[in-house]
Amino acid sequence: MAWIILNQSENESRAPNFYLNSSHGKSNPLDQFRGRFNLVLVFGHSLHCKPCDSLARQFKFIQDEYVQRNAKVLWIYSQSEITKVLPNRFSDFPMMFFGPSDGVRRMYGNLIKTDNFHSFMIFILDRYGAPFVAKVQDEHDWNIHHEILEWLDFIEMQCPE
Repeated sequence: MAWIILNQSENESRAPNFYLNSSHGKSNPLDQFRGRFNLVLVFGHSLHCKPCDSLARQFKFIQDEYVQRNAKVLWIYSQSEITKVLPNRFSDFPMMFFGPSDGVRRMYGNLIKTDNFHSFMIFILDRYGAPFVAKVQDEHDWNIHHEILEWLDFIEMQCPE
């Protein structure tokens, strides 16, 4: 599926805020990144989904590319999965994995007017918290990294006014 470019009026507003519950037990608002980093929010299917696991591992190998673009990748799964699986399985990953409260996936899905809330979804937010582009797909795209990096480059070239 193609990228969904959010229209200018939607782009100027902030993405829904929510609290990020880390695998280390801390709870912080998404707002903590605003003004500091571009964000890539990845709503994965499940920590038990083998393609999601493979895609996350690919992100690990190109993490420096995201750092160069002043971007953070946040993988978002349910809190129960995070608590049970994450600490042992992904402890060496430089990305952050969070389990938001119920309804966050739906809030973000509503931004792009989809009712397919259980699909693999990616949202790219600029450093000011505005949702810029999104992608929803049922299957995993193994080249998605390159597309995301291109969008991050494009976002950085935009005038902040």
